[in-house]
Amino acid sequence: MTNINTTAIALPHNPTTGKLYSAKNTETLLCAGFEDPRWAGFRQWSNSGRKIVKGSKATKIIKVITVKGKDGAPKKGKDGKPATRIRSISLFNFSQTEAMPETVNA
Repeated sequence: MTNINTTAIALPHNPTTGKLYSAKNTETLLCAGFEDPRWAGFRQWSNSGRKIVKGSKATKIIKVITVKGKDGAPKKGKDGKPATRIRSISLFNFSQTEAMPETVNA
């Protein structure tokens, strides 16, 4: 029996949604040089009681979104398929955040 040493790599994920990022975005986030696998946007960190450390630089990923009409239904392209767009998303790693100070109600 062969004993194989393996190192588990925690994949980049969003701690507020619990979702993993796509393969290409995972590659981008792993290459950003952070050991912590938790990534989220500015508002998500803020809503979680964390703030971005001053001077931190966001890491950009891409997301394909479906274009929706005023009624909320997906718009159709010329080929009849749902119309899509590519959107740039700015993420910060958990290590680029710190806990928000407690606010004192006077």
